[in-house]
Amino acid sequence: MKKISMAALILFLAANICYVCASEYTFSGYGAADESRMCTVSFSVDELSSEVVVTFRFMNTGNTPVKGDPFSSLKVEIVSTDGKTHAVTCYSGEGASEGDSVQAIKPGDAVEKVLFNNDPAIQTIIVSKRIDHVIFYSDMGKFVLRQRQ
Repeated sequence: MKKISMAALILFLAANICYVCASEYTFSGYGAADESRMCTVSFSVDELSSEVVVTFRFMNTGNTPVKGDPFSSLKVEIVSTDGKTHAVTCYSGEGASEGDSVQAIKPGDAVEKVLFNNDPAIQTIIVSKRIDHVIFYSDMGKFVLRQRQ
């Protein structure tokens, strides 16, 4: 009985250690044309569903309100360490969402959105941490995001 308990404990710890290793991979950067806007994208893999969870956080770091929705016209590309560009197709977990547009983001405020990706190739790149940088395009501009140190 002790051996079974010990084996269960080892498996539990191994599963949690693997989850921590692949837990979160974060990239940040300012707008290419307007440095008063900052974006952070975090990737993680849900161990149960094997889906990639993509958390977007848009911050107004300027002195005036920003109007619009930073998540409309959303396009994300991952540039892997071998120089290849991979499009990341994101979808909402609850289907099409209405009325998510942001009217104004005040200075110092941030908005966040969580989306998902189920592409096994993207999951492999994220778990292996082979991302050089991320390019995030939206109606708020283009953001080249580098790994957060």
